[in-house]
Amino acid sequence: MLKRITEASHLSSASVTHARRALAILLFLCLNTVSLPGASLSARLDRSTVEVGDTLTLYLSFDGGTPQKAPALPEIPYLKTAVSGQSHGTQILNGRMRTSSSYVYSLSPTRPGSYTIPSIEAELDGVRARSEPITFQAVQGFTLASFLLTLPKTELYLGETIVARLTLQLDPIVVELRDFQMTPWEADGFTVGNMVQGEPGTVQISNRVFHTLPYRVPLTAAKSGPLTLAPAECALVVGLGPLDVWGKASRLRRAIAATTSQKIHVLPLPETDRPATFSGAVGQFTLSYTAGPTNLSVGDPVTVRLQIAGSGSIESMVLPSQPAWKEFRTYQPTRITNLFDPPTLRGTNQFEWIVAPVNASVRELPPFEFSFFDPAAKRYQTVRQQPIPLRVTAVEGPSAAPQSFTSNRVGPQPRAELVHIKPQLDVLFEPAPPLLVRPWFLALNLAPAAAWLLALVWRKRQTHLERNPQLRRRQQVQKSVRAGLAALHRLAQRNEGDAFFARLFRLLQEQLGERLEVPASAITEAVVEEQLQPRGLDVNVTREVQELFQRCNQARYAPHRSSEELHDLIPKVEATLRKLQNWNPSRVS
Repeated sequence: MLKRITEASHLSSASVTHARRALAILLFLCLNTVSLPGASLSARLDRSTVEVGDTLTLYLSFDGGTPQKAPALPEIPYLKTAVSGQSHGTQILNGRMRTSSSYVYSLSPTRPGSYTIPSIEAELDGVRARSEPITFQAVQGFTLASFLLTLPKTELYLGETIVARLTLQLDPIVVELRDFQMTPWEADGFTVGNMVQGEPGTVQISNRVFHTLPYRVPLTAAKSGPLTLAPAECALVVGLGPLDVWGKASRLRRAIAATTSQKIHVLPLPETDRPATFSGAVGQFTLSYTAGPTNLSVGDPVTVRLQIAGSGSIESMVLPSQPAWKEFRTYQPTRITNLFDPPTLRGTNQFEWIVAPVNASVRELPPFEFSFFDPAAKRYQTVRQQPIPLRVTAVEGPSAAPQSFTSNRVGPQPRAELVHIKPQLDVLFEPAPPLLVRPWFLALNLAPAAAWLLALVWRKRQTHLERNPQLRRRQQVQKSVRAGLAALHRLAQRNEGDAFFARLFRLLQEQLGERLEVPASAITEAVVEEQLQPRGLDVNVTREVQELFQRCNQARYAPHRSSEELHDLIPKVEATLRKLQNWNPSRVS
């Protein structure tokens, strides 16, 4: 017994000793773990040279503190910046604690040249820290795309329209054009019309075949004098070869192309020999003119129809005043414009309006005159239609009041004081139909029976759904798919690419999960090879499902997608989901 007590006392003493040692170590760490004074901010780039259109990375490292938010980079012309990541950490070294954080920025230059990131200042735990300026070079790398501008002539008249031809020329290594966006053309002194795309083609240059995509843009001179047509710029996403097993580009690359500036001399319209019926039309036009009816009275309407056809300022054309039409009351005309070739503004203007003669001396509808400036002939032209004969008769005065044939007295006849007594009374009121044949009475009596039948059908349907969870889930998924497709249209309209592909990925999960009877969250891209093909899904549908999954996964590599591309993808999504809904998977043992 004494031995056991002695052993217990030894154990108790050892425990106290160990506890004291642990407490001493803890106090030592607490007393020696202090933050190092001072804070620093450093900036570095992953490389000092980058190609135009490519992306390099800027790292901002904070040592000795953490800012409240990511510092904003200053705006630098022709440089796109975005925050792409951040990290924070704490390090204890030799009993000293050190906090650090790092922010990652993506930089993408759009033009070659030297770029300088200026000194960046931030506050770290009450201490101001500043980085050193850093410089990098942007060079024009391998030209994936070039933008060419061709003008039919460089001397034109004020108000004249020419058709500029823009040609996008792609290198043979480009196998796919993902996205094309035309930057708004800052063409000072010109009115830029709508751009129309032509048929794609090819051109051979030095034994290399380049793909071409032509565009036509009408330009109208808005002011005279020597002008400089600014370069037209475009941004695009291209796919580079070789193609993968699915027939898609193996790499995606952003590119920016711009045309060269052009010198254009715009001549003012001559002041001499300017006709009185000239209203600013420039081009080449013809005129046709009809009116009717031609036999009428003073004040009756005559419908005048006028058609002006040709090429030039069709849409901005206005009718000139006609001094010879002073004997007519003229109303506001209506116009219908038809453009047969929008880029060249070749088409017709059809005007229709009402005129009315104001006196009976009018014998004809005067000829209509239309004047325009012909830039090819460099002079004003006037087209004139022949007058249209009219037969206008005067309006007779108000007819006299009819006279009574039973009396020669002028004035009202005396009223009879006695009224003849009717031998039979008229019907005082129509009798109402009985209640049994009135629609509202029948509807009121049949409503309870109809409500009971509807409730019975609804209850049987609910019971059937409760006993069939697979059918209930199918209906819920179909409802979710309909709502998801409507959401895809809205997201494509707002050009929200990230949200679009996230919603698309969720729709595929829900539809495949319902068909395979597994939770939607368990559906991944691997389910295509593991479940779909072995369970009898058509090979083409399998390929479509796998392609949609790859589109969702690759969305982060090309987040900037055009609204048109998203809209074009929606019919394919609808067709694939419809095929999956009609698929009856077979069991696999």
